[in-house]
Amino acid sequence: MKRLLSLIVVLVIVLGAMTSCDLPFDLPFDLPDIKLPFDIPFFGNDQDDETDINEMVKELKDMYEDDNGSSTANDFELIAQMNLEGTLFSITWTADTELIKFELVDGLWVVDVPEDAKEQVTYKLTATITSPKGQTATVEFTRIIPVAFGMITNPVAGQAYKFALLHGNEKAVVYFDGGNYNNYAWYLSYTTDPLSAVDVYLETVEGVEGGYRLYFMKDGEKTYIRAYPRDGDSTKGTLEMTTTVPTECYTYSTEHNTLVYTSTSGEQFYLGSSGNYKSISCSAISYIDDATSYPARLYGAGGVKEELPEQELIFTQWFHHDCLANYYRVKKWSDEHFEIIEKFAKCAKKNGINMLFTPIITPPLDNAADTRDLQLADVTVTDSGYEFGWDKLDRWIDICDRVGIEKFEIGHLFTQGGAAYATKVSGVKNGVYQRLFAKDVPCDDPEYVRFLRALLTSLIAHMRARGDDKR
Repeated sequence: MKRLLSLIVVLVIVLGAMTSCDLPFDLPFDLPDIKLPFDIPFFGNDQDDETDINEMVKELKDMYEDDNGSSTANDFELIAQMNLEGTLFSITWTADTELIKFELVDGLWVVDVPEDAKEQVTYKLTATITSPKGQTATVEFTRIIPVAFGMITNPVAGQAYKFALLHGNEKAVVYFDGGNYNNYAWYLSYTTDPLSAVDVYLETVEGVEGGYRLYFMKDGEKTYIRAYPRDGDSTKGTLEMTTTVPTECYTYSTEHNTLVYTSTSGEQFYLGSSGNYKSISCSAISYIDDATSYPARLYGAGGVKEELPEQELIFTQWFHHDCLANYYRVKKWSDEHFEIIEKFAKCAKKNGINMLFTPIITPPLDNAADTRDLQLADVTVTDSGYEFGWDKLDRWIDICDRVGIEKFEIGHLFTQGGAAYATKVSGVKNGVYQRLFAKDVPCDDPEYVRFLRALLTSLIAHMRARGDDKR
């Protein structure tokens, strides 16, 4: 019966194919117009390909949704590939402005953003996803190039800026965040996080030469920052956030590089902070040069560019190189594996990791006797003891040098939960590559102790010869 069914299926497939071909001879009967009620796998299935690429579109949107509409003057990276169950989809990126440049570096697209933009530019970023079969789909995002970093000395109406100050007591740059300090109407609140800061804008005042109103957008409405004198105190002004267009206005002082409010009686005020105060307030201009006064100024929407001090904290995390081989389906310690390791080590460095977990022998999380070995050390058992090869370790260290990793965390020598047993070690013995030690060997086993002494002696000597023994 099974043979009969198989024959019928084959016949249907052949007849279906023949109906779409011109035959070099005449048949004594007409072939029916056969439409198969199923897809034939070896002919390919475009519908599956379309489903896969739609999944990639959704995943890419989710990946970059939080950055959609964001503003940055810093260069940034975008992925060049996506993996769906072992199938790689390539991704190319374009922008609708010549100001944005793209370069493929180490398997990632590096987006070159100009840091000297004279005006804000909104641009469209387009990703083109291509399947292995050549089917394509596009995803679009919006990004913004802000006005250049640094203090603005020639402000323009309608341009997005940050309102910020260098707070001496806080020892940090602080930004206006769109709120009031402790609900006091005349004090503005600030944040040290530029991503939490609001964009502020200037609006020209008709009939007043060089006159501006200062505002930001809140709930879709223009919210003005109004300044006016405080009753009974000529040294202080009052601030108010209002959606009503103020009659007062600011002018830009080139002497102090900040916005100044001048009252009808001729008194001048500036916005800023002072001493231990944790707010932005309005004070008489006579205080602006005091050592404890910190005037607020307009900066490019990219914020205030600060150089961070060199990292002193030594930071390490698990680094699962074996998972990379599994996920990307490459042979462990192959050229492809090392290339992938380098990309992830570079990413680790960018996120503050400056000490990389280094598996001299198989990490103790993988210490069962049947797990594959994941060690950098090449071990050979000899009549006199053990010999070691360090070619893979040298390649590992070279990668770390290229990406800026400074130190190495050597993999653990015993199992977790009390260091009771050996971790897995493999090597060549009697000409055969085999398991030498594993979890069934006690930690104080004489042969394992002998092995560790030989291992560490060889490792230290090799690192010393490289000049890396202090790392």
